[in-house]
Amino acid sequence: MFNKSPFAMNFSTFRSNRVIYKTGENIPFDFYPHENWLIRAILWRRTKKMNTFILITGEPRTSKSYFCLKICERIGELLDRQFDVEKQLTMNDIVKFFNWSRTSEYSEFIIDEIGSELSTTQFWSIVSSVMRVYTMCQGFRGNAVFMVLPYSRSLQKYFKCIANYGIKTLNQGKVSVYKRVMDTLNDSNPIFISKRWIINFDLPKDYIKIPYEIMKKEFNDQRLVTDIDVIQKINETNSQKAINFQLRQKSLELGVKLKEYRINKIENPPKKDEWLSKSM
Repeated sequence: MFNKSPFAMNFSTFRSNRVIYKTGENIPFDFYPHENWLIRAILWRRTKKMNTFILITGEPRTSKSYFCLKICERIGELLDRQFDVEKQLTMNDIVKFFNWSRTSEYSEFIIDEIGSELSTTQFWSIVSSVMRVYTMCQGFRGNAVFMVLPYSRSLQKYFKCIANYGIKTLNQGKVSVYKRVMDTLNDSNPIFISKRWIINFDLPKDYIKIPYEIMKKEFNDQRLVTDIDVIQKINETNSQKAINFQLRQKSLELGVKLKEYRINKIENPPKKDEWLSKSM
């Protein structure tokens, strides 16, 4: 039976050890049994002080960010604390993530909109910095890091290797979760197993959604202003190029004219400034 609302909550539990094993985490039945599997996996890994890195991909407007916010919101509720959007989420500002990484333990962080304004070289440089911080500074802290991307093709292979789970949005309010599996002794690409777990989720609560929407609007407005400035500069550059081209053409015509005056010994040849100003 399908839920009427695409955001309807449907957090199911497992029924057999075999299913739990196939998902990649041998979680006991009595460990948050009424929560969805991803929350159980993050918290179970946290009991072992293991960090969790999650990649989220999908088409625009399919609630990638809302899914991350909802997971972080629910983890906060289970641990009797609130997720702070201002401190634990960044939109293309990796410095905030670096500052969070210094002292954070048993916490969550969302990296949203990464690389939306960067070239390929700049994007790879930022991603390499994130990898260094996560692998070298985040050992045995029990943190969960979510990275939101439209697609993972632009990521380096090593970055995919450190991801524990891959998530693909199916539509608003529904995602498919994959466990990353790979052989570290060979050079094969990381594989996200085809055995997937579907999670339906609701909208985040207002104390998370409203600050996020304000931050998102400020980010989009700033990006829009930047795009307008770039377009204006391109138009100005094209206009200047057109003017320079006309000046070169008129200069060539003036050179031909002066040559005719010298050959025919005509007096009072045109002056350069007057010729160009009249031509323009």
